Amino acid sequence: MGGIAVNRIRATRRYLVAAVGLLVALAVAVPQVAAGGNDGALTQKQLMPVGYDGYLVMVGNGSWNLTQPHPVVPGCFAMFCDGMYYQREIMRRTADQIAQKEQEAVEHFRTQFGIDVNDPANAGRVQFRSWMADPRWNYRVYSWGGRAVPASGYEVRDGGWGVWITDPAGYTLGGEMAGVHVKSQGFAFTGDYNVLLTNPAGKPKEEFVLSYRGDTFMDGNQVGDTAFSCALSSNSFATDEITGFAQGFMHVAVSPQGVADANLRNVITFGKAGDRR
Repeated sequence: MGGIAVNRIRATRRYLVAAVGLLVALAVAVPQVAAGGNDGALTQKQLMPVGYDGYLVMVGNGSWNLTQPHPVVPGCFAMFCDGMYYQREIMRRTADQIAQKEQEAVEHFRTQFGIDVNDPANAGRVQFRSWMADPRWNYRVYSWGGRAVPASGYEVRDGGWGVWITDPAGYTLGGEMAGVHVKSQGFAFTGDYNVLLTNPAGKPKEEFVLSYRGDTFMDGNQVGDTAFSCALSSNSFATDEITGFAQGFMHVAVSPQGVADANLRNVITFGKAGDRR
């Protein structure tokens, strides 16, 4: 009996050692967040979905009072801020570069939608201007194929030029979208996603820029749900080559007190050039 008891004790010790070893291995393998809840700590590098060369998911879930100015960014009104601030301070473009980007937007809206923003006949029917998304959208990258992303995500700065339909009767498009009727307050954008990558301490270390052109109008439904689709380029369309697509959904609920609750989801994929997948 004594021999049996000793063997059982030895076996139990082996099981305990094995169990402790397994727990240690799991502790090493599972990504850890530092004590105190460091949301800036990096997760494991995320997998790239099969069939794609690039993959990102951006989410905007901010809540802010539309009547209050932003503490840093000027000209914030109705979810948008000063577009020239974005061009100068975020994209760090010169006056000549800004003028070139503006002209590229004018040309895109003409060829894609048949809207000549400089045509006097469109005065009062459309509005063309630069814009920047209010940083209080809390627009961030949370998933990125092939990269490690912190739980707090990476901030997305978003801005460019837009055309809004102001004619109460709406506007029937031309160009590549000939015959499509957009109701009043529909809009389309061109611009850049400027993703600010930070280290675990939250200090900026790198910027990642994707240029986009809206290929459809954002024309919300009766309750304000708005879908969008944009062609992407990683070289600012220098060769006019489309290398990816951004497609998603947004909805903003505004309380009687002027508080906006944002709900924005944007899925970005890169495949073969021009491959709409």
